[in-house]
Amino acid sequence: MKSRVVMLTLIALAVLLLVGDALLIPSHVRAIDARVIDLAGRGTPTSVDAGLKFVSLEKTGPAELCLALARRQSVPGYERLEEALQGGGRDHLNGVQWGGVDAVLSHILGGKGDLDNPPQTVVELLVNPVRRETLLDALRRSRRPAVQGILEILTVTNLTLLPPASGPGGQATELVVGVLGLLYQGDYLTGQVRDALAAMVDQSINGGAVRPLEEVLLDTLALVARFDWVQLTSLLSEVTDLATLHELASLCQSAPGQTPTLFVGVVMSGQPAKVVRYVRRWGPPGFVDLEYALGRGKGGVEELLRREQRIHYPRARSWFESRPPLAQITPTLTRWAHDWPTVSLGSKYLLLLLSGWLLAWGYRHSSGTYEVPPVPALASLAAGRLWLFALTFVLAMIVLSEPFLARNIQGAEYPLRVQIPVFRSAALAAMVTPIKPYMDQISLVALVSFFVLQLIMYVLNLIKLAEIRRQPITAALKLKYLENEDMMFDAGLYIGLAGSVLSLGCLALGIIKPSLAAAYSSTLFGIIFVAILKICHVRPARRRLLLEREQEMV
Repeated sequence: MKSRVVMLTLIALAVLLLVGDALLIPSHVRAIDARVIDLAGRGTPTSVDAGLKFVSLEKTGPAELCLALARRQSVPGYERLEEALQGGGRDHLNGVQWGGVDAVLSHILGGKGDLDNPPQTVVELLVNPVRRETLLDALRRSRRPAVQGILEILTVTNLTLLPPASGPGGQATELVVGVLGLLYQGDYLTGQVRDALAAMVDQSINGGAVRPLEEVLLDTLALVARFDWVQLTSLLSEVTDLATLHELASLCQSAPGQTPTLFVGVVMSGQPAKVVRYVRRWGPPGFVDLEYALGRGKGGVEELLRREQRIHYPRARSWFESRPPLAQITPTLTRWAHDWPTVSLGSKYLLLLLSGWLLAWGYRHSSGTYEVPPVPALASLAAGRLWLFALTFVLAMIVLSEPFLARNIQGAEYPLRVQIPVFRSAALAAMVTPIKPYMDQISLVALVSFFVLQLIMYVLNLIKLAEIRRQPITAALKLKYLENEDMMFDAGLYIGLAGSVLSLGCLALGIIKPSLAAAYSSTLFGIIFVAILKICHVRPARRRLLLEREQEMV
């Protein structure tokens, strides 16, 4: 008895050690650990460095956005950026109203801005009709065909998304046409965007559809309402296609509080398409993760965009990792997870597999009922059962410990909504309602989990049947063994029913929300697998044993 207790204690300690080591490895299937982001961003330029660079270029508007994000993330040294803006930045700069020095805009609008006024958005800057007309007059003297084509929008009266420039509400059309024309004339746009815009203008001039150009103007209008001039030009200098421009406009319009995060993410990473795709995929939590990565440095946000996964913040694990001797092991594990993520994840699950095997082996040898199989074939079946239990243990640990495994990852919709009363109804009528898929991620995970669980139970029962057949005993005794395992053969039904009850309970309590189809599928899988087992395996085995028993009696 004492030896059995000692064995169980040692096995329990070994299993806890293996599981603990596995959970300390910061690698996940559908997430990236916050420690990996911290390591990737260490020693790389931060939002403070980006802001100081903008200050050195006399661009206070972009520097203000960098400062806003640095404050929210408490980036070390953000006080230096604050002092640079307050003391040595804004007081001596020209063009303060448009967020910094810009020779083209200063030449058109007449020199210096008003140093007593805070930086304004482009809409607030050009809402003055005198300034707006001055800008349009300057653009009319342009020799570029694309600029003249953009200005022709002012003469079109059958616009579908924008109000005609000559009608009520036409000031918004004048403003955004002037801004887009200046962006093209001043070479503020990237080459790819300029070429696409020129092709679009050429199509509209030659009698083609005007609506694509109107959509670009709408995107521009959404951006000029959020940024000052220098912020706008700094952002658009990174955008390489019109689709990304549209996505950025939609995000800025629908999530105005995240404007600093979007701006700094695009400018620091230089990958606007990946920034937009990440936020689109993960929705509002994506903004939180993107801001966290930006607070750790350029390397952190590049690592986040490369993996395109949510960030896992291990609060409970962090407490253990700060205690010795784990504090000395943690940096090595983090570096491993950063440099070799696949190997690190494989090692984690290998440790869990070994812990599951050790748990099954310890239970079998300490239960007091284990006997060495007299036949080698039976020994191989017993070993297979151990590894099958270990695999089940790994799957259970994945479900319990993996972050975001059973959460819906469908990205949030950010439709572009520009509030101009004259054409609001037309714009809304043009919107396409997105079609939401019936099967969400939570239900899919539940379906797969129930199926795998029933499949494992089915294989276990097949192993048990094979063990009974290969026992060196009489057919009558084998029949007794077979009758004794009836409850195990029906275990799939009980597991399926328990899965359905658990799913419906979670649905009722709002813990997770799988669909009713996923909940009922647990019972359905149980019925199917048990029926196959009983009809295709147990019944023929019992019939064969009955015939063998009759022969033995004869």
